Amino acid sequence: MSACSVDTDSVSVVRRIRVAAELTRAHRTAGQIADELGVSTRAVVRYRAMARAQGLLP
Repeated sequence: MSACSVDTDSVSVVRRIRVAAELTRAHRTAGQIADELGVSTRAVVRYRAMARAQGLLP
């Protein structure tokens, strides 16, 4: 493993945290959040549903 390699699991966790933080901002569509974070709208919708199921979002 080279010193320049990227741990994809860590990147995924960081993205999930960023998406979760963005989901708490009011009046934002999944598409807007996805565009700003550079992730798919589908991922944002999926994370939002998971957060709601866990009681983290209304």
